[in-house]
Amino acid sequence: MKKKLLALVLAAVMILGFMPKNVKADNSVTVYLSLSENGGYLTDTDDEAIALREITVPYFDLGYYYGLSDFYYNTEHYGSTDPDDPWNYYVGLQPGTQQNAAENGVTLLHLLIFAMEVYQLGIDPSLAGHGQLKPYMELVDSYDSTKSFTATAGDTMISISGTPGSLYFNNYWNMDDLGTYPDNWMYFKNYMIPIATPGLGSTADQILLSEGDVITMGHFGTYGMYDSRPGTFSYARLANNGITRKISVSQGAQVSLVFGYASADIMYPTTTSQSDFQQVVPVYRFAEDNTTSYGISTYTDWTSIGNTNVDGTITIDTTNWPLGTYMITIPGIEGDIYQWEVYMGYGYICTPGGILIEVY
Repeated sequence: MKKKLLALVLAAVMILGFMPKNVKADNSVTVYLSLSENGGYLTDTDDEAIALREITVPYFDLGYYYGLSDFYYNTEHYGSTDPDDPWNYYVGLQPGTQQNAAENGVTLLHLLIFAMEVYQLGIDPSLAGHGQLKPYMELVDSYDSTKSFTATAGDTMISISGTPGSLYFNNYWNMDDLGTYPDNWMYFKNYMIPIATPGLGSTADQILLSEGDVITMGHFGTYGMYDSRPGTFSYARLANNGITRKISVSQGAQVSLVFGYASADIMYPTTTSQSDFQQVVPVYRFAEDNTTSYGISTYTDWTSIGNTNVDGTITIDTTNWPLGTYMITIPGIEGDIYQWEVYMGYGYICTPGGILIEVY
């Protein structure tokens, strides 16, 4: 028996010895996700808003489980620019390898697939990441059309197209981008547009995630967020401090906040600006576990706590607030997009956003 046990231990040591040195035993990251649709937040299977939601995402094999081997991670920095042609900024990134992807870990694409399985399909997080979304997935593979496939469950909830480093969501969260008006998904990491090279934004397959990252992803019914101000993602920060996801205060505390927005030139991104609002915006609160209906949580479900000053500042009084955790947020902001009323209409140019406050 002792010899058998020793043999098993030695076998385990040998297996571990062949593992890549930088692969952690627990190859996962905990990040914070907001999913919004125009003026409100998308909700999960319990009809609770997905607003700065903590979610732990394990690494899983995109090729093996989802047929997305052409979207294995390769590098965060790719592409080049031609000084004589600023639009010629993408130079054929090759798909990453299975080993390189596993060694580098979780990408934004992993998170977005995992979030749909947990929050839309209702899969237990401990079981998600093993292909459950595949029957509802469509791939239009521009890199190798022989790998393209369609949903087998009769309902396309997510559709992916493009090439490595230039991935596009034709459909995400069962929201098709081919509606009456143009619409689009946009995502920032830590309120910054991820950039592969000056002039070229990274796409979800080539954006690595680290512990504590904040991912904001919004669905817009128009393309106005590309070039409008204010836009594109709103947030809140403590006065005289940086952007903060969550704070804890004792009941009755006064909290001074500043609301702002992060935006970038989406067509030729080189940097992200983070600016305080220079206009009055309404502020609301809702309990972290507040339930709503119809798959989206909007200001009609929330409790008004007043308006900001013209510089985006507000002081919140938590006296008489029941103990618990609250999302303090503004709704999405609308604008007359380019004044193209017939074609573009009046649409949202900035997502809802804010800060979590735990009252104890």
